[in-house]
Amino acid sequence: MGGSSAMGGSSAGEAGVGVATGGNGGKATQDAGQGGQSDGGAAQDGGAAPSGPVCGNGKVEGNEGCDDGARNGVTVLACAPDCSRRIEIKHIVISEPMNKETLRPDPVTTADGTCPTGYKALFAFGTDRRATTVPFETANPIDWVLRPWTYYYNAYENPIWLTHDVAFLGIKDGAFFELENYITTVTYVYVSNLNVDGTTLTQAEDNCEGWTATNSRGTKRYGNSNTTDESYLIYPSTLSCGYQIAFYCVEQ
Repeated sequence: MGGSSAMGGSSAGEAGVGVATGGNGGKATQDAGQGGQSDGGAAQDGGAAPSGPVCGNGKVEGNEGCDDGARNGVTVLACAPDCSRRIEIKHIVISEPMNKETLRPDPVTTADGTCPTGYKALFAFGTDRRATTVPFETANPIDWVLRPWTYYYNAYENPIWLTHDVAFLGIKDGAFFELENYITTVTYVYVSNLNVDGTTLTQAEDNCEGWTATNSRGTKRYGNSNTTDESYLIYPSTLSCGYQIAFYCVEQ
């Protein structure tokens, strides 16, 4: 992993916090500006004052976490476009590998136990942990490990993805977009039990028969950590069970 860090170090100089502005920064600022204009327009038209919090008016109201008015945006430490929180950096690292896919009796706890203190595994299972029940949306999450409007970085301090209203890597505006950088160059078989749209894998052939199978009995879906397309999470093919596996660990 030392060699990977050296490579990532040069990329980090290019990325830095400045990358957080991205191509979306202008859009978010524009959106925030439009919010302010509509607020002012309502007053000019003599219409009724808006009820409840108004994101973009520069006042923290109701359940808003912040509101910087026209300065709301998608840069690190900026107030998010929906005024829910300030955008902060969190990291995704890799777990210690396991030599089996038998994660029972509690697969989520077993997966989390391989991660460093303060991190949880990017891993879904049944109703113990899930990201969503609706593809490409946030619906009915349980104990989910990613947060909206958070910039996730890898261990080399390169940006991976800024989540938007959907707390999932690569998802924005109802579709998957390629990650900015890979999660790691360390080669393991990474399992998440997740589809790229955020829903949970349910077929026995995708998860070693409910994470009970070993010794080449059953198959599993897995992720390729040094890619930025959909295969970072779920590779097109499956592997037989009985291999060493690892998890992506998300800072909480």
